[in-house]
Amino acid sequence: MNPKPISEIVKENASELVSQLSISEFSYWTEYKVTWCEDASTILEEQAIEETF
Repeated sequence: MNPKPISEIVKENASELVSQLSISEFSYWTEYKVTWCEDASTILEEQAIEETF
């Protein structure tokens, strides 16, 4: 079984994280998430690890 690409993991986790945020944080998070998904995979990995731990 192949591991999922990090961008796919980030997208799956993003919706769960968004649901935990207050409305005031939502706009900021949406912009952050878009930037995340557009960044290089190495940056995605670093940020995903930072968010996870």
